Amino acid sequence: MFLSESTEKVLLVIRGADLSNSMSSYLSLRVKAKKNIEILCHTEIRKMTGDKHLETVELENIETHERRTVQTPAIFSMIGAKPHADWLPPEIERDNKGFVKTGAAVADAPRGKARSAHQDRWRRAAPAFSP
Repeated sequence: MFLSESTEKVLLVIRGADLSNSMSSYLSLRVKAKKNIEILCHTEIRKMTGDKHLETVELENIETHERRTVQTPAIFSMIGAKPHADWLPPEIERDNKGFVKTGAAVADAPRGKARSAHQDRWRRAAPAFSP
């Protein structure tokens, strides 16, 4: 919901059949009602490409095997409620619980560790994804 307020379109990629299986009915109803959120059920990311930054993402519907390539400079990934971001480089800021800082936590930060050119580009990005 947060991402849909600041971008033209959000593609919400979920591996399962329905949002209500993994989130509250209140939130899933809000997401489904939001005009600029497209929910892609039974879908997984197969490939990400780009030169110095992300440019395209290939998605596959795991039931139909249909593939779709989407141009985007950013992906937001959330799988579960526990952070597993230790694999990221130290330049990517995390909060005291280990979650990657996003939104206002980095948007107004001075350039440097908390804000990079990639984060600036991400803030201007149109689509976003969440498996």
